[in-house]
Amino acid sequence: MNPVMAVIPSKELVREMDVAAPRYTSYPTIPVWSTADSCGSFAEVLRGHSADTPLTLYFHVPFCPSICHYCGCNTSKLECDAQTAEYAQALQQEIRLVRSFLPERHRVTQIHWGGGTPSTLKNEEFTDILNLLHESFDVAEDAELAIETNPMTCTDAKLRFLLDTGFNRFSIGVQDFDPEVQRLIGRNQTFARTAEFCDAIRKHGVRSLNFDLVYGLPAQNLEKAGETMSRVVELGPDRIAVYSFAFLPNLRDNQRNIDTSLIPGTDMKFDLYLLTIARLQEAGFEMIGMDHYAKPEDELAVAWREKRLRRNFMGYTTKAETDVIALGATSISDVSGYYCQNIKDNAPYFNSVHAGRLPVQREITLDRDDTIRRRVIMNLLCNGIAVKQDINSQFGISFDDYFALELPRLEPLIEKGLVVHDARAVEATETGRFFLRNIALHFDNYFDGRKGPNTGATFSRTV
Repeated sequence: MNPVMAVIPSKELVREMDVAAPRYTSYPTIPVWSTADSCGSFAEVLRGHSADTPLTLYFHVPFCPSICHYCGCNTSKLECDAQTAEYAQALQQEIRLVRSFLPERHRVTQIHWGGGTPSTLKNEEFTDILNLLHESFDVAEDAELAIETNPMTCTDAKLRFLLDTGFNRFSIGVQDFDPEVQRLIGRNQTFARTAEFCDAIRKHGVRSLNFDLVYGLPAQNLEKAGETMSRVVELGPDRIAVYSFAFLPNLRDNQRNIDTSLIPGTDMKFDLYLLTIARLQEAGFEMIGMDHYAKPEDELAVAWREKRLRRNFMGYTTKAETDVIALGATSISDVSGYYCQNIKDNAPYFNSVHAGRLPVQREITLDRDDTIRRRVIMNLLCNGIAVKQDINSQFGISFDDYFALELPRLEPLIEKGLVVHDARAVEATETGRFFLRNIALHFDNYFDGRKGPNTGATFSRTV
């Protein structure tokens, strides 16, 4: 199958569209959520949840053998085995707690382990948790069991265990293969080990392998990026996520280890971005949603072409719409029009679940306006289009009337050839697909201060 080629934007357009904006892993975005006074709202949502809506379960493991300098994840250095043992016990207690509030047995179609480095858990800790899941839920036979991995810390024995246990989707944080870049970001992931790791996954029959790449890291240049892309293409992952390095040393202490003089300037960062996406397209990868690429035969690419792609906190998915129950410190649930984030620090998280309290720290219940705008924003981010009649039928509104303030604001994007707006839909053009966040931003009722608190939140750049 021939890939669908997107029109790569000019450097001048990239510069113009590079603004700070939410990534819209949720709408409303986390900065406008409220501090939870209790776990009562989440408990009530779980009690009223219908088993007709299947579940995705997300597990956050906040440990790494060492902390990379570039990392922006919620994680900490693993000091001893007792930490994972204590954490695994807390996860099991949280599973029992969640199950006690659900009115009936629920079906699970997706399980995702993220972090941190989830493979820091011992084999028996994984086994105990997965056994408890099967006791507590109806896990679908074709359920996606995904895990984020680091080939340098996940041993061959651990990988064999994960494969034999049924993990069928692996995500590898590559970032960059250049040794100097790796050294400067506090990482030591060799191409040889990564290739060996991927080969073992392929030999086991797993056909869903994802790489994460990051551009804008210290000492990156076009020559190094070109070599990394050649090696990435050689390994042939099914999916690739391409992220901009968000340098936020005031928020991330570990990023203070980075020599700021080595971070690529704006022009070089744009060049790195354009090189990366050009090389991926040359290799036959299709652009999926925003910042994701997939082989044409991959189910994500098929779902994009058929306009049925979906998105949750773990990324893009083809699974039928599910609610997400997240377990572990700092993890985020999305259930029945309600979002909540768990307590971030391990000790108070432990105290909460062992006391029989859902460990909710922040939350928001979506009102009707939030729900309508979330649907529009997610349709744009997932499929590049918001079909007016679909929104009108679902919510009983007139799209043009409801968004009478927003639609004229699209005019500059229309003039740049990024958006088509007509009686049928608001749709990104082939070039506009690179700037979906910029388009979605116009439908965000919080970003421009019309609704909610003025949080002063810091967002990453769109490029």
